[in-house]
Amino acid sequence: LPIYTAPPLQSKYVDEQPGHLQMGFASIRTTTARYIGWCKGVYVFVKYGIMDTVQFGKDAYVYLKNPPRDFLPKIGVITVSGLAGFISARKGSRFKRIAYPLGLATLGATVCYPVQSVIIAKCDNV
Repeated sequence: LPIYTAPPLQSKYVDEQPGHLQMGFASIRTTTARYIGWCKGVYVFVKYGIMDTVQFGKDAYVYLKNPPRDFLPKIGVITVSGLAGFISARKGSRFKRIAYPLGLATLGATVCYPVQSVIIAKCDNV
C-alpha cells in the first residue's frame, strides 16, 4: 500500500524566493559577522599579550630576586652611558635627544653583554 502518491510527470523544481524578513536577517548576519570576527581576533591578540606580559613579569621577578653577582655594576654602566647620551643631547634636535641616549645605552649594553649582543645582531631567531 503506497502512503504517498506518485509525483506528476510534468513537475518542475522552483527555488524558494526569500522574503523581506529573511533578507533583512541575512544582511544583519553578514554585516555583524565581520565585526564579530574582528573582535575575536583582537580578543585573542590582547589575551596572549597579557599572558606574555604576566610571564615576563614573573620571570623578571625571579631574576631580580636572586641577581647574578655582576648584575648591578653592568646595570650601572648601561644607566650611566644612557644618562651621558641624555646630557650630551640636551640642546640638540628631537632626533639627537632620542638617538644619543638610546645609542649610548645600547653601546653600554653591548659592552656589558657581548654574547647576547651578537645573538641579537645576527637575528637568527627571527
